[in-house]
Amino acid sequence: MVVTKLSGLLAKIILARVITPYEYGIITLLVLSLPGLLQIFTNSFLFELISHSREGRKYFGFSMIYSVFSIALIVSFFYLFQTQIFSFLKLPDTSHVLYLLGLFLTIISVTFLGNFTGLFRGLRDYSMASFITTAPSVLRLIILIFAVYAASISGFGALFLIFALPPVIVLLAILAYKAGPIANLLKKSSAVPPKSMLQFGFYVYTVGIFCGFVEQLTKIIVSHDLGIVYQGYYDVSLSVIAILAFSFTAMQFISVPEATNNKDKRDILFKKGELGEITRALFAFMIFCVGILIIYPVQLVALLFSSSYAPAADYIYILAIGYVFLFVQQFMAYLNISTSKNMAENRILFYITLSMSLVYPFFTHFMISFYGFMGAYLSATIALIVYSLLTIYYSKDKTPIHALTYRIERLIVAAGLALVPIYCFNMSFLAGLVYSACVYLLLIFALGYLHKDMLLRVIRKETKQDAPSN
Repeated sequence: MVVTKLSGLLAKIILARVITPYEYGIITLLVLSLPGLLQIFTNSFLFELISHSREGRKYFGFSMIYSVFSIALIVSFFYLFQTQIFSFLKLPDTSHVLYLLGLFLTIISVTFLGNFTGLFRGLRDYSMASFITTAPSVLRLIILIFAVYAASISGFGALFLIFALPPVIVLLAILAYKAGPIANLLKKSSAVPPKSMLQFGFYVYTVGIFCGFVEQLTKIIVSHDLGIVYQGYYDVSLSVIAILAFSFTAMQFISVPEATNNKDKRDILFKKGELGEITRALFAFMIFCVGILIIYPVQLVALLFSSSYAPAADYIYILAIGYVFLFVQQFMAYLNISTSKNMAENRILFYITLSMSLVYPFFTHFMISFYGFMGAYLSATIALIVYSLLTIYYSKDKTPIHALTYRIERLIVAAGLALVPIYCFNMSFLAGLVYSACVYLLLIFALGYLHKDMLLRVIRKETKQDAPSN
């Protein structure tokens, strides 16, 4: 997950430094933002369903059939209404063929890669699942480095295709490498999922998509309301926020398979070395990153993307606060749904998500109209906070909250002693980062927020239980 986030961030940094913010906005909109939004429909809740560690693999074939039909509908819609869609997004009238080619190649490849990731995630083969997730970002970075620094390529069209092709290459490689196992699974797994499994996948999916929906839809609304350049600025903000999203994404990645593994819920949450402790470690990392983003936003954006993208630094701290709330919400929702005996209990989460998703576009448009560019950040953060508080309030079982906040006062002390001095003494970015990281890491173990043997197990690679048999 670290490699995925870092590779994606470095690729964007290289791209941003060789083209204009306007061109950067076009590429990120068509290759990242739109495919990310459309993938919500092409993978749908079946991604979460096939991630179920006991039952999911039975329905892999069904998910692939669904993806083929949904892709066909989306491709047809964009081809028939391309003029109206590109006009709405304020994209230039030229190069429609290039735009559609990049968009279609990306959405097809990321959809099928998403199905493969869900399959191996459900098999608890995290190495293979992580490879499929990581490979496009790493390959994009390698090709981009070669194109920019070795071949001196700087043309918009060439860089657009370079950014769009890596998922296609990875998809072809996976099909060649795993053709036999995938074909066998397709033959055995075309059954329609029963109602209980459909409910499980649907509820987990509904809860899980809200963050991605907010991110991608906000960029599209910014593009329409303020223009492509501001969409690029907002994408830069989200790219820096990706430092936080490592913790968030890693927690999402392991929660469903681990929680559906026939273990007692309290063991999962409170037993040393289980999901609860791993999640507290991820949460601690996130809190540290939030502090750094709040103290050094300008330095981070200038260092990574150059001063040309300075407006992206102004409101990063707003988004960072929203992600802290969302981390708590997602962990609680995933655990409760995955361990629920009666899926009807989770219906309220679906209604909350649906209601907020319907209101959000209008709310964001209003906030941008009233506050300008800052309105996009405010609307996203307010939505994430409200969504989190409503989920917590209406959840019957609040045990996951108790597990996540276990010894939270020690985490607060560690964060305060690590971050307050660098803010009060106005330390330089490098000095502040080194000081705070060392003090924070020392204190979260010394104060007992995390067990020190957890770190030792990682270093010594001693934790090998529950390794996938395949």
